[in-house]
Amino acid sequence: MTTEIKQETNKTPIEIEDKTHHLEEMSDAMKQSIQNAQKVREEQISLIKLIESSEQHEQFADFCKTLNAQCDDLNKQIAALLLRVSILDEVTSACRENEVNAKLCSMLMKALGVFEK
Repeated sequence: MTTEIKQETNKTPIEIEDKTHHLEEMSDAMKQSIQNAQKVREEQISLIKLIESSEQHEQFADFCKTLNAQCDDLNKQIAALLLRVSILDEVTSACRENEVNAKLCSMLMKALGVFEK
């Protein structure tokens, strides 16, 4: 869908392409990132447990501490991504339900240069 709007300064129409599909693609990519981060976190937790159960666990205490800190960071990143995906999915849904919302979002994305080549 392409919508025409008039510029205030010269009254010539500008074409605005509906970019809702880009938002959906971004949401899908973020969801994949969440899955990847969760997998890395699970593998790090497994490695920590393996090391802690070994006889040399004291030798790798600092390493485990670093891995635990990385897991904490991953938890924060996952939480942030989950919030962003939730918001993005709400915006996408609003765009799919209402052409005016899709037009406004597409205009905003064009104004900000989002998804522009």
